[in-house]
Amino acid sequence: MTKGITKSLAVKHAATRRDALPVGMSIASHPDEPAELTVPPPDEALAQAHPAPSAEDLEIDGLTDQEWADFERALSER
Repeated sequence: MTKGITKSLAVKHAATRRDALPVGMSIASHPDEPAELTVPPPDEALAQAHPAPSAEDLEIDGLTDQEWADFERALSER
């Protein structure tokens, strides 16, 4: 029963959103684009990769050594 209600609410919500679009504007769909996760070959993945941030970029300004130690301990306990 709940599934039917949820489905009808979703359809109603989608219709409301479509009706709210300005005149002449449509919802684009790309049926030729994959709808699932794609994994590129290693060479392509490396070409698209970005360098990891440096330690200085990751540094949080204003933390004491004790606050940093507490932060690292909290991460290791997860």
